[in-house]
Amino acid sequence: MSDSATGSKLQYINFTAKLISISGVDMTRDSVNKTTIDNDSGWMDFTPSTLVDPGQVSCVVEYDLTTVNTIPPIDAAPSILYITYGTHRVSNLWYAYAYLTAWSTGAAIGTRLTATATFKLTGAITIAST
Repeated sequence: MSDSATGSKLQYINFTAKLISISGVDMTRDSVNKTTIDNDSGWMDFTPSTLVDPGQVSCVVEYDLTTVNTIPPIDAAPSILYITYGTHRVSNLWYAYAYLTAWSTGAAIGTRLTATATFKLTGAITIAST
């Protein structure tokens, strides 16, 4: 049985979000083509790249107009993004340097105000149990 996401939170500079949903971290690693012209097997040869793209994190948050610093600073230099997944048993704290690449608000009749934020991670990701 998997742990519950209840209690998950995100913090970036002076911005703490009431999360509705979160997706990512979506890390990727490229492959390097090692195939040579004299290959007669018909199969391509690859090796893993030594570089890892830490990816991005997107989240939907409750947009509270009464909160100071509700909009995260989209023009800020990379700062530490903290994500705590769940409060069940042992929580996982993920953190890495990141910068905001997108902020979009939304509203519909009879629903709460929301915003979608996308952060680009840069450098290594640290994972710690809390």
